[in-house]
Amino acid sequence: MCLSLTPRSRFLCLLWSQNVRKAVLSFPAGSSGGPDGLRPQHLKDLIQCRESRSNFLTALTGFTNLVLAGRCLVDVAPIFFGGRLIALTKKSGGIRPIAVGFTLRRLVSKCANTHVIARLSTLFSVQSGWEWARQVAVRRRPM
Repeated sequence: MCLSLTPRSRFLCLLWSQNVRKAVLSFPAGSSGGPDGLRPQHLKDLIQCRESRSNFLTALTGFTNLVLAGRCLVDVAPIFFGGRLIALTKKSGGIRPIAVGFTLRRLVSKCANTHVIARLSTLFSVQSGWEWARQVAVRRRPM
């Protein structure tokens, strides 16, 4: 059984292979792997490999679109969207909790964030914000 989303809460996003490729390549060098041991570097190597590039990228894009559509199995969701909590000691003596999530979930999140930011930037551009502020200021000037 898949996670069910109400029609109003569906995240309508269809990613292209180049979006997923860009997200994979945007992981910083040396990024750590998740609880399953899969590191972002493994994905980078597979995407840059001449023999597996197109098939792997097609499958990875399909998987990413599947998760974004809310089609993750209910039994798998707590594990896939969860993470391993690690406690690191601060220099000041406190504890800093660090959550380490699965690399594939981190990839899906990167793709979703990039998509949403691109869509929102067209609605809330800095220039239109300044134009709105200028119009408000002009209306409030005493005559």
